Amino acid sequence: MKNVLVCYDAANYASRCVISGVQKFVSQKGDWLVRLVSFPETLTADMVRQAPTEGFNGILFPNFSEPGVEDAIVRTPLPVVVGNTAYNRIKRRKTNIAIIDICDRDVGAMGARHLLGLGKFNSYAFAPHTDTPNWSEERRKGFIAELTRHGVKATILAGGGTPQEIANLPKPAAVMAAWDFNAITIMGHAQKAGLAIPGDIAVVGVDADPIVCGFSNPSLTSVEPGFERMGYAGAAAMDAMMSGRKLDATKKIRCLPRGVVERASTYFLSTGRILVDRAKTIILQQAANGLTSKELSAQLKVSPQLLALRFRQYEKTTPLDLIIKTRLEAVKRLMKNQDIKLEAIAKQCGFSSKNRLFHVFKQHFGITMGEWRNQNGHQ
Repeated sequence: MKNVLVCYDAANYASRCVISGVQKFVSQKGDWLVRLVSFPETLTADMVRQAPTEGFNGILFPNFSEPGVEDAIVRTPLPVVVGNTAYNRIKRRKTNIAIIDICDRDVGAMGARHLLGLGKFNSYAFAPHTDTPNWSEERRKGFIAELTRHGVKATILAGGGTPQEIANLPKPAAVMAAWDFNAITIMGHAQKAGLAIPGDIAVVGVDADPIVCGFSNPSLTSVEPGFERMGYAGAAAMDAMMSGRKLDATKKIRCLPRGVVERASTYFLSTGRILVDRAKTIILQQAANGLTSKELSAQLKVSPQLLALRFRQYEKTTPLDLIIKTRLEAVKRLMKNQDIKLEAIAKQCGFSSKNRLFHVFKQHFGITMGEWRNQNGHQ
C-alpha cells in the first residue's frame, strides 16, 4: 500500500472538487492509504519533516499557510504534487515534483465562445480579478484571443467591473468575469443601474460553484474549469512518482476546462436559438437543391463562423453535417422505389454525382447503397 498525505481546504469549492478527483483515482487504483489534512487542520513543517519516518510515500497538494512548510517541502525526499499557484513558492525544488495546472486560456476562450453563441451584442468585455493574479491574466488572454479569431473586439474592465465601467458599455453587452464572485458583483452593479440581465447585459463567471451560482439573482452562468480533472491528474502523477517514474519538474500537466454550466444570467430565447431554428427550416427546404453551409450563412446574413458556433451550442453538430444528413434521409426515401435510378436520386438530393453520393452514403451508414436497398426492400 502507498501512504499519501493529501491536503485540501474543505471550505473551498475548488479544493473540494480537486479532492473529488483524487478520490476518483484512489477508488480506481485501490492501493492507496490516504491521510487527509483538511481545514481547520493545517499542514505544518513538522508534519512534512516527519512524513518519511512515519511511512508516508508522497504529499499531494500541500498548502503553505504555516511557517516553514515551504522550506520543508523543498527539502523532503518524498514525491510532491502541487498546483500551479503554489509552485511559484518552491521553485528551488527541481526533482520528484509534479505541477498540475488548469488551462486558464482555454477557460477564457470557452467563456468567449459561449457569449458569441448567444447572439449579437454591441460590446464584449472581460473583468479581471483586481489583484491580476496569473490565472486571471491567462483567462483574459484566452477570452481576447477567441473573440479576435472571430473578428470581434473586446473591452478590458481594468477596475474589475465598476458601476461606471458597466454603465459605459454599449448595450446589449456580454461580460465574462475572471471568477464567480466578481461576476455576481457586476450583476449587482447592473441591477442598481436598472439594467436587465441578460437582456441588457449577459454575464459569465468561472468556477461553477452550484451554491454560489444558484443563490445569485439571477442564477449565474459559469465556466467549470476542470478542478476535478486537476485532482485526478495530480493523483495519477503522484502514483507514477511513487512507482519510480521520474517527472520533469519544468513541465506542467495542464487540465482542460469541463464546460459551461448555463443559468439565467445568459439564458433566454436568444437570437442564437432563433437563428439555428431558421437555419434548420432553410436546410429542410433547400438541402436537396445543393445548398452549402456558406450559402446558408449568406441567406441568414451572419458569418459562417458564428453560425457554426451556434450549431455546436444548440445542436451539437455543424450546419454541413445537418445538410448532408437531410440529403441522405431524402436519398433513403427515394431508394425504396426501384424504378428511380441512382443517378436521378443523386441529382434530386443535391449531390454533384452518383459517385459522390456512393462515397458519402458508405461513409455515413457503413454499407453501400446496394446493400441498404437489399436490406430495406423496395416498392
